Amino acid sequence: MKMANKRPRRLLFVQHFGGLCGAAVSLRGIIRKLDRVRFEPVVLLLQASQEAETFFTDAGAEVVTNSGISFYPHSDVAFLPLRGDRPWEIFTRAIAIPGAVRLAMHAIAALNVDLVHINTSVAIPAGIAAKRLGLPVVWHLRECIKDGILGLRKAVISRVIQENADRILAISNCERDAVGAPHHSQVVYNYVDFSRFDCRKSGQESRRRLGVTGNEPVLLMLGGAVPNKGLRVLIAAMKVLEGHGKRFNLLVAGHPPKVLKSPNRIKRIMRRTAEIAGWFDNASRQCLQALGQLDDPSQVRFLGFRDDVPELLAGSDLLIWPALANHFARPIIEAGAMSTPVLAADFPSSRELVEDGRSGLLVPVDNPRALADAILRLSDDHELAKKMGERGLEIARQRYDAKQNSAAIISVYEELLGVG
Repeated sequence: MKMANKRPRRLLFVQHFGGLCGAAVSLRGIIRKLDRVRFEPVVLLLQASQEAETFFTDAGAEVVTNSGISFYPHSDVAFLPLRGDRPWEIFTRAIAIPGAVRLAMHAIAALNVDLVHINTSVAIPAGIAAKRLGLPVVWHLRECIKDGILGLRKAVISRVIQENADRILAISNCERDAVGAPHHSQVVYNYVDFSRFDCRKSGQESRRRLGVTGNEPVLLMLGGAVPNKGLRVLIAAMKVLEGHGKRFNLLVAGHPPKVLKSPNRIKRIMRRTAEIAGWFDNASRQCLQALGQLDDPSQVRFLGFRDDVPELLAGSDLLIWPALANHFARPIIEAGAMSTPVLAADFPSSRELVEDGRSGLLVPVDNPRALADAILRLSDDHELAKKMGERGLEIARQRYDAKQNSAAIISVYEELLGVG
């Protein structure tokens, strides 16, 4: 059935996180590829964020925020632990799901949409609400569901996704396998737009714009001081490199480390006591402590959130992915598109993206010394680094092309809506 003489179909994209994370970047890529004669994009933000609102509005989407609709984090990227500063949230967030479903039903119905695309594994209430409204639901798994201690939450969440999704999209086999690889699921890798990620960009010009001087190698990390990204491991590796008499420029894009202090003195004392006792980790504090151990902290520069990732990669010698959790790493495929070699923590997700020894090196998780050794190896062997970058570019062109992968996603919308 053709779309001629018919209104554009309204597609609702549910985005749970207000930061400019990989999921947001990927979603914006999908929105930009939509034919506006046939499809009209609407983004529902579950966290208020002017930055995210502008990010999607600039891509041509209508943006609505409703922070009253909760979500239930239980993935390798973000989850609700018993050993944390708010262990009760495991239960309070679960209790809040029925109310959040009702609120989401009201919000979605008011938007008059034709299909709902849940852009995360954890937006459980929104997915249930869309299905109860009788709308086609595409559920995008961008995080692996965490096993947990007994596996009960994983089993329940996987069942909810399977039963409420008409089609499940996974950004890698890891995410698909985590929910049991149901028959109505398929892998569509995240992708990059090669018109933006052009490996011919001048690295020298990029360094000039970034204010990088000298001949020291430039290391880049995309992700910042988020707990699962492993920035503290990379800073600790910089300390090891200092012991070898080596100096590097480390550029960090994303959340800078910043310890927020509660105005309540008693809460501050209790939180700090729990951190010291090892009850839970404070990623920002750990990063700042590691930074304080460096002889020359000026080697590390925090850039904040950036939308010029191609330029950052062009000006860098290595992309470092020192993650502490198993999840798909958009920075790795972006580095491949820019022919930048990669050093990544050795997780199943990383093995799916990096050919160890060919397009980059995989290093043991949470091992600063091994990471430092890998940095030294590639910074000293320019020919090997060049070959790895070239192989990364080959893989990116074969697997992560925007035109091919966006077409696969749009074909799912066409199938579920009965349009062509």
